Amino acid sequence: MGADDSLPDDVTTLKAMLRAERAARLAAEADAQAQILLIWPQLVQISCAALNWPPLGPEFPKNTQERLQKRWALRPLLLG
Repeated sequence: MGADDSLPDDVTTLKAMLRAERAARLAAEADAQAQILLIWPQLVQISCAALNWPPLGPEFPKNTQERLQKRWALRPLLLG
């Protein structure tokens, strides 16, 4: 029994299954993003401490903050 055997032949049912899968994936991605935003300040503080950077504040360069955000966003891809 292959993976295709468990799929219905009805196109309407397949479309409904695909929509449900997409909705579940988008909800999971939104939840993960919300969790990252909750711990973001702690991650930045830890990163700044590890790099001996000054704490975040008005003097913290905006481009450095953006680079940190991009680096943390790419972290799952780099770690596999």
